[in-house]
Amino acid sequence: MTVDTLQNKQVDRKKLIQSYGFVENLSSNENFLQEYLELATRISGVNIAYISLLDDENQYILSQRQANLKTIKVGNSICQFTIKDDQILVIENTLNNDLTSCLPQVDNENGVRFYAGCPLINDEGIKVGALCVMSKEPHSLTKTQKDTLVVLGKQIMTTLDNQRNMIQLIKKINTNFKPAACVDLNCLQGELAHLQDEVIVQNKLIRNQKVALEKLNKELQNFANMVAHDVRAPLRTIKSFIEFHEKDLERGNYSYNKDYIDFIKQATINLDDLTLNLLDYAKFGADAIKNETLSLNQILEAVTLNLTETITTANAEVKLPTDSFSVFGKKLQLIQLFQNLISNGLKYQDGINVACVSVQAKLVNGKVRVSVLDNGIGISQENLEKIFQPFIRLHSAGKYSGTGIGLATCKKIVDEIGAEFMVTSELGKGTTFSFDLPIHG
Repeated sequence: MTVDTLQNKQVDRKKLIQSYGFVENLSSNENFLQEYLELATRISGVNIAYISLLDDENQYILSQRQANLKTIKVGNSICQFTIKDDQILVIENTLNNDLTSCLPQVDNENGVRFYAGCPLINDEGIKVGALCVMSKEPHSLTKTQKDTLVVLGKQIMTTLDNQRNMIQLIKKINTNFKPAACVDLNCLQGELAHLQDEVIVQNKLIRNQKVALEKLNKELQNFANMVAHDVRAPLRTIKSFIEFHEKDLERGNYSYNKDYIDFIKQATINLDDLTLNLLDYAKFGADAIKNETLSLNQILEAVTLNLTETITTANAEVKLPTDSFSVFGKKLQLIQLFQNLISNGLKYQDGINVACVSVQAKLVNGKVRVSVLDNGIGISQENLEKIFQPFIRLHSAGKYSGTGIGLATCKKIVDEIGAEFMVTSELGKGTTFSFDLPIHG
């Protein structure tokens, strides 16, 4: 549908102009659109600019540096000709133009001699008014000046349309709200104050919703990365034992290897348990996962089973505590914590020495002090703070794979436990991560 077609539709222009709250806002907001008007004069090289909206009878004018609204009859307006076309209207000398020479604002000694107007076309394709620049001397505009004024006019119309949409939203939310239609100034100001208060409230609500949505999207992204990171380990273990069994079959060994089947079963149970906990976490957050008394050794055994494929491929060694300890916490979080720390210790190696990760535990001040030590490449002192930032990688993906989410997850878990995450490291000699776990609630 073309602009002309929409313009020729039967439109109640008075009601349309009122829907913008134009009069009400201008009557109390001296800064309303003033920056646009200042810019218009600079672009065009003249000293007069205004914005107008036109209904069938009146033209409502907001002038530069003038807070009060001026109203004239449409028949006396130059802008009546601007809204009849889609293009910018430029009249270099109004006295020599048949359209304007007889208009009151032109036909006097100190009248308008130059006029340029850009039609303001709303989001429904209807020309509702114009952005105008004028001078009391004949003037001309370059093509660049004209094009820039057109762009500025579109921005002004966007501002007005946004305001109109906000007013309509307020009416939907507050059915008692009525536009300022009374002629008494006190009544008008009262209605305007109500409108402005509602707009402020809605703007604040929208900003808060935007912040909440951005936070939710970030948490969703982090959760997706966490799931992909933590679930892949038990899947690789299952795949590895199936491949071991396939190789036995290829060598003609058709005997039943119970160890392989037991490992696959346990890895599947671990994966199912991890998946269910992750689903609860996704639906209800960390609070949905209950704290319970857990065997630290059983947690570590489940983790090493999940990492069997990684440990076997690296021909690595993982040492677990010889003493048994009970700790209090969330099973899902502790599995994630140790799985990330041990897998990192196995990953960041120089390839020269046999990879070794040792988990040590001892009682300290009524808590279990756990340390995860590796003999890997180590971390420089200037990078110790960076390692806990999500998606921050200290090495190229070609050298060491990963997403940069593992240690950020560990830091979050340790923080939720209420413990301090202590890290010591030396380049070329390995890294130690330590933290305390409670033994009861």
